[in-house]
Amino acid sequence: MSWFYALNHKDKAAAIAHFTPAAAGMMRDSYGGAAAYPTFSQLHCRQISSYGTTATVLCTFTELHPEPGTQVDNFWTLELQRQPDGRWLITNYGTG
Repeated sequence: MSWFYALNHKDKAAAIAHFTPAAAGMMRDSYGGAAAYPTFSQLHCRQISSYGTTATVLCTFTELHPEPGTQVDNFWTLELQRQPDGRWLITNYGTG
């Protein structure tokens, strides 16, 4: 949920901080970064699986003001990995 908060507030650094170092490029490269992301409303997230230090979360939303020419989505699946310090960071996300 806090990642979507960062996206809604166009805080690119905070959005990138939600990713593992190996996956941070996904955030930097997609949609030109957080500033170009649309605004998300009616956000609902729920865990759909977990195993050890990994989990999958399904987030549904309404996408407002998408960048022209981009695909409009209504859900993303987030793959998360628990870090040694206890944080859960994103390793992958998307509609696939």
